[in-house]
Amino acid sequence: MTTLTAFALVGIAIVLLEALCWGLSVLSARFFSTSTPNRRQFLSDQSRMLDRLINGPPRRETLHPVLGWAYRAGYSSEADRFSAQGLRASREYAPEPPPGVRRVAAFGDSYVYCNDVADGDSWPAQIEAGWRSEVLNYGVGGYGADQALLRFRAEAALLKPHIVVMGFTSMMSTRVVSRYRRFQDPGDGPWFKPRFLLDGDSLRLVPSPVASREDAERLLASPASVADFGTNDFWYNPAVLGHWPYAWSATYRFVTCTALGIRRRYITRDRIYKGGALNPESESFEIITRIFVEFAAAVRAGGAEPLALMLPARSDVDTYARLGRASYETLRARLQDLGLRVIDVASALTSSPSTPTELFGPRGHYSARGNAIVAGAVAEFLGLPPRSWEESVRSTRESRI
Repeated sequence: MTTLTAFALVGIAIVLLEALCWGLSVLSARFFSTSTPNRRQFLSDQSRMLDRLINGPPRRETLHPVLGWAYRAGYSSEADRFSAQGLRASREYAPEPPPGVRRVAAFGDSYVYCNDVADGDSWPAQIEAGWRSEVLNYGVGGYGADQALLRFRAEAALLKPHIVVMGFTSMMSTRVVSRYRRFQDPGDGPWFKPRFLLDGDSLRLVPSPVASREDAERLLASPASVADFGTNDFWYNPAVLGHWPYAWSATYRFVTCTALGIRRRYITRDRIYKGGALNPESESFEIITRIFVEFAAAVRAGGAEPLALMLPARSDVDTYARLGRASYETLRARLQDLGLRVIDVASALTSSPSTPTELFGPRGHYSARGNAIVAGAVAEFLGLPPRSWEESVRSTRESRI
């Protein structure tokens, strides 16, 4: 075999290997959620979205100096409206709750905010319409339990709730160890967030790396500097932005991303899920536990009652129907052992005669029907008195003013 022939065979083998790994990357992303992002596309998408966020027309989301992002107070669209107090509401709430009305403040992510349904179909609004109560909706899509706690600290006392609810979804477990949402999911938006680190017996706050327009402009001027934010981010893959072969070799991209994905999911002691449930040995689990402990202590110190609300995604409802438990069962048990009142609405959803397709919308959040079941379960757990028919009609009318 001549040297030229040997080089040709090596070249052909490299091309075939590259093609194979490119195909495997596509299949892995499709069936196993293992992402091999394109470096140039990752950075260009980041700049495009950041520029739109700070220089485009006003939108629902805005940068926030503490929370990373927030919904714009007073914003209104066909899908949702916000009060001047920054709540999902069609009206303003008085500084003090009316006599005989229990005021509930609800913090959390999109399952508290209630993506994909109209304002009046959200479970907080349905509780307010059907029971003698006011339910203040502080939910923000994509939030981790850390951001929910920080918003609670800043805003909850202003409107003097009797009960403060922290909603929890299993997705929050991946978010509390993140600083940039696109490190976990390159298809996500340009969302940077604060996070807590374990520091002895307490939590230490690491601020959001992009918390102002000036921060965003610096990142626009130097997009690749986003790699600096990979410190203390569980989802950061240093190969994507820091290894030169990554940009040129599909094989290198597939091997590095797949190996890291397998390690995160199945090997490391710090993996977020273990045996289909949240892993009690993980940093994420310990951070969430401490967040709830601090939340409960602060709520009680303010004279209100804390409540942890477990909000199952569709996969959790399916698992609960088969096995009688959801992926957050380990956390629910831990919080109850710590003396926190916990309500899990999975049983109410699975015992409903409605099918999962009727309970969930096409994008995975609760439908109007699903929100109604959650509203009923929460109201019953809290012992809220039902409104009379006349009160319900009046409440509904007032919410639309």
